[in-house]
Amino acid sequence: MMERCKNCRTCTLACPTGAIDKNRFLVHAELCLSFHNEHAGNFPDFIDPSFHHCLFGCLKCQNACPENKRKPIWVKEKEYFYEYETSFILHNKPLNEMPLSTRQKLERLYLLDDYSLLSRNLYYCINTRQNT
Repeated sequence: MMERCKNCRTCTLACPTGAIDKNRFLVHAELCLSFHNEHAGNFPDFIDPSFHHCLFGCLKCQNACPENKRKPIWVKEKEYFYEYETSFILHNKPLNEMPLSTRQKLERLYLLDDYSLLSRNLYYCINTRQNT
């Protein structure tokens, strides 16, 4: 915790799940959206579908932090997926049935190891965007 954090609490306000304790600078991992995005199983009831905004992680607290505003934005090359590729992922089809070009995209994004979670997380991200 930095000295400036003592009077700020911007991260606490930005956290959609309330995972950052207001009384003590502490992150409750079991409440953190990043934790649940990166672990198998159903999302707990306290995670509102509107909270989903990225496939893995969350970083709303980090993006809101005034200390991070001074840091340069690091943009990595993007991958574009065709509708059939997105459908393939959404239906959680096995990797060995995936077109090589799609598999290569996932590999470049370092998503092959997390493929089992990708379908679930992508579903929530898409439905959140369609319902807003």
